[in-house]
Amino acid sequence: MKRLIVELPLAFDEAAEWATDDERAIAGGFAPARAREYLAWRAVVRREIGRDAAIAYNAAGAPMLTNYPLHLSVSHCRGGAADSRKPSNGSGRVAVAISDAPCAVDIEPVTRNFRRAMPRYLSPAEQQFSENPLFPAVAWCAKETLFKYAASTTGRSLDLLRDLHIDRVQFSQSTPHDTPCGTPCGTPCGIPENIPRGTLFAHILNEKPIVLRFYEYEGFAVVCLFE
Repeated sequence: MKRLIVELPLAFDEAAEWATDDERAIAGGFAPARAREYLAWRAVVRREIGRDAAIAYNAAGAPMLTNYPLHLSVSHCRGGAADSRKPSNGSGRVAVAISDAPCAVDIEPVTRNFRRAMPRYLSPAEQQFSENPLFPAVAWCAKETLFKYAASTTGRSLDLLRDLHIDRVQFSQSTPHDTPCGTPCGTPCGIPENIPRGTLFAHILNEKPIVLRFYEYEGFAVVCLFE
């Protein structure tokens, strides 16, 4: 199983229907936007695999399932590109990766100004990999995806600049017969199959190379990693 779901977060009341009593109580202590985010991705997880999905966190703070033999990664962001044809773009997105092997995902609006922060997450060499205007957002999401992957698989919290390394990035055209997770899964994913994608090659510390996929979808950069 490999599933990548990217969608608008549900309204609070809709998401709360999928939550446990404890989760609803916790969400009640958050500001409205934070509460919606907290419940929205849980609703996606339970919709995809079952209402009984028990969600916890490992020692590194990464979400995990305790009663299904599946791996989980989540990301949510606010904002989005202003587009009068798609007024929902400003509501942010939730991204969820579910797999029978370790996985990770991150999402950010492409309108966010990443260039000021680039020296904090990209080495001088990494900054030269591409002049594509999407690259700063993709690179940020890639580093966050690698960070989450390391946290979920090793329990370690690593440094974006020192420990997580991008080796190469390749922007490519659509591949209509490939799913967002890179493997046919037989059911629709949250990103249409004809959305242009790219490939990013990276490594963590001095370990084996890792391949990540990335997309630009409705004004958002999405990066995912599936073993």
